[in-house]
Amino acid sequence: MGPLTPIIQETDDGGWRVRNAEGAITLTNTTEPGAIRYYYVNADAAEEGRREVAVDVTLLHSEAGSQAGLLYGFQENPKSYFLFTVRGDGMASLHAMDSSGFHEKTAFSLSTSVTETVTLGIVERGNEIVLLVNGEEKASLGNDRLGRGAVGIVAGHLGSYRFDNFAIQPVRSAAGQAVHARPDTPINELANKGLQASQATNNNRTGQPAPIKYFVTMDAKTGMPSSRIPLPADWTQLSNNREFTYEGPNNIRVSATSGATFQFTNNPDMAQMFQMQGTSNQPPMSIEAITQRFFMPIAQQTGRTLTRTYELPQLARKSLSDSSQYYSAMPQQLDAKSYALEWTDKQGISYVSVVNINIAYSQPSSYWILMSQYLEAPHEHFPAARDALINGLINAQTNPQWLALRNQQDRQRSEVSSRQHAARMNSLRAAGNAAANTGRIYSEISDINHQGYMNRDQMNSAGHQRTVNAIGERTVIANPETGERYNVQSGSNQYWVNQNDRYLGSDNPNYDPRLDPSMNQQEWIEYEEVQ
Repeated sequence: MGPLTPIIQETDDGGWRVRNAEGAITLTNTTEPGAIRYYYVNADAAEEGRREVAVDVTLLHSEAGSQAGLLYGFQENPKSYFLFTVRGDGMASLHAMDSSGFHEKTAFSLSTSVTETVTLGIVERGNEIVLLVNGEEKASLGNDRLGRGAVGIVAGHLGSYRFDNFAIQPVRSAAGQAVHARPDTPINELANKGLQASQATNNNRTGQPAPIKYFVTMDAKTGMPSSRIPLPADWTQLSNNREFTYEGPNNIRVSATSGATFQFTNNPDMAQMFQMQGTSNQPPMSIEAITQRFFMPIAQQTGRTLTRTYELPQLARKSLSDSSQYYSAMPQQLDAKSYALEWTDKQGISYVSVVNINIAYSQPSSYWILMSQYLEAPHEHFPAARDALINGLINAQTNPQWLALRNQQDRQRSEVSSRQHAARMNSLRAAGNAAANTGRIYSEISDINHQGYMNRDQMNSAGHQRTVNAIGERTVIANPETGERYNVQSGSNQYWVNQNDRYLGSDNPNYDPRLDPSMNQQEWIEYEEVQ
């Protein structure tokens, strides 16, 4: 048992029987359901962030709640740790324990019986870890709590568990380690409404430098580049494609970004207003809930199997930084989380769904935005393509000139909206609350492109669009003359859009904002629902 050998002594206490047989340790609990026993060795500070920890585990006797495996990242004060264990129900899982409680981070089925010996491993890459089962990479996770802390073994609940070959060793430099490059080429051509395709390098999973270039996204309305992203130079940016925005050699394809916005509140008056308007009061959801409720139905329809779920902490930090740069009419507290969901199908294709969750807490109501983009590639080309996309998203750059113009426009729209809302309320009061006769109209005209997340150029991902629309109870509307499309809150019979890219919904077929004295100073076009 390596460094744990002098620590673990044969004993009978606390419901646990501990025995040492030829260097292997057996822990048995027959009387204390839910009891946990663990042993650990403190970390060498010089090795933290680059350790490889492994142990052989056999569940000699177990039941559904039994588990045994690795204790990782143990901190005494305040107490926190991770458990990477084999379970009696035939699963392997990673749980986290901290001041907020005990949480499952990821779980997956074992390909062998739990009565057979399973080798569990954790490999550190800075503040990220990779989970291994019998030498096969199963999942990865990253956050600020990882890459440090004591490590050891753990067993829980009723059962008998055998541990052998516990080891800690420094991670060797290997070509298999993904490295995120950080291109630092400045955006200095943006004022001229164009970005040059700068050459840089991206370290892929072969360890060899692969050339990349910056692909530019243009804002059709302003004629300015809004952002650029570094991707492999042999990839191609697609136009006029409803589902995919990039493709590469070997049938690599990347979808457009799609998204949905949700409102939530703890204010009773605002909650009542939500109910009256037919607006869902949906607090932020965990990635597990999002996956099960919204991604799994599509996966079942398409024959895809979820293989891994893990956090993307670098992307979350970038997303939080980006969202803080957009104009907001109200004080907000922002948060962001990013995840990767990996899938496979029976046709030899692997997929990764990159999911971003941006939350804005405010009063009296808050909102959160779910964005999703996916990549597909044949199994043998998937790891390098996946890493290239994630690296590109982490290092994507926003045009500061475009952002400044966008914020200026949003500020002006907010001021106009406030004045129009006041005029509308005065008109309704003067008419004896005539709103009851015009049918349900949203109390505020909603901003379709709120904070830039709902750009209409990013709404063409067919498969994922179906998923995120289900999440947000949203629909797509189109200009019957130009075909211009927007993603908006569903539930209305009529949708009207004005010249400032703002819309309202109504259930009254006789209502026409062009004839409304409080609205007819604007140009309104009735849009058709297409999804």
